[in-house]
Amino acid sequence: MGWLFSTEWMNRDALVAHLVSPGEADKRRTLAKSLRGNHLWVVQEYEDSAGQRVRFIAVYLLQGGGRDGWGYKGVEEGCGPCEKDCPLHFFELVPQPGGNHGAAWREEVRAYHAKQRASRAKLKGLKEGDELHLPEGCTPRVLKITSVNPLQGVAGGVVYRVQPRYVKLAEIVPAT
Repeated sequence: MGWLFSTEWMNRDALVAHLVSPGEADKRRTLAKSLRGNHLWVVQEYEDSAGQRVRFIAVYLLQGGGRDGWGYKGVEEGCGPCEKDCPLHFFELVPQPGGNHGAAWREEVRAYHAKQRASRAKLKGLKEGDELHLPEGCTPRVLKITSVNPLQGVAGGVVYRVQPRYVKLAEIVPAT
């Protein structure tokens, strides 16, 4: 599937409004939505040829195209999207699709969210005096935390602001 751009959507809000509005031809309607960066996650349903309501999870990948407006590419759960930031509560709204892609993808999404929770807990657990032992390639390698808000550490008498993404990679040695 390719991308669809249009000057009808000159900003992201206009494109999102279009994507979640009811579809006239297929009687599609949006039951839930979540915008995470340029990933628009939706739970939508439509009526199939037998008159049955079919629910599905999809991600619309959004992209600005300058003077060509905004565009999107839709990927349905059964196709196994690469994106993992789907809200977990969407799984309660939609039965798991048949086939291998949907089940494997849902497990990857659950793992992604577990990793995110662990990273937030690691950040929350930092205290002044803790040492961050950063991975090889980072300079400096060891920082002593001097402030948690904003997150700062000192090494060799120099104060560094620490980006949360580095804490995820670091080993934390608690203050003694």
